[in-house]
Amino acid sequence: MKKEAVALALLLLILAGNLWNQRRLDALTTGLLHLASDAYDAAQRQDWAGAARAAEEAEKRWLEAERYTHIFLRHTDVDALTEALCELRAGAAGQEKRGLLAPYLRLKALLTGLRDMEKLRFGSVF
Repeated sequence: MKKEAVALALLLLILAGNLWNQRRLDALTTGLLHLASDAYDAAQRQDWAGAARAAEEAEKRWLEAERYTHIFLRHTDVDALTEALCELRAGAAGQEKRGLLAPYLRLKALLTGLRDMEKLRFGSVF
């Protein structure tokens, strides 16, 4: 009976850790998606200072989350997202509407893909 209790406790601990990870990742990706969208929308209005501010804030938040991202996310995902954020900043600095579309779409796809991959599903357990 003791073994079953320990196994159940470990399962509950793993589940709690996964739920925490999902909440943390959802908060991070949602914030980054909003900032990326703000940067793109500002660029569409020719507000390049606003686009640059939003892109810089997104990169800043991503870098501040380094302790979390480098432990809980795959390094290839971290590298790809870091690169996409740098491209977004470069597009905003270049002040060219079309130069911001591809980085924005890439960042959006990477963030939503990462969030979807990390969701707990029945199929990911069994």
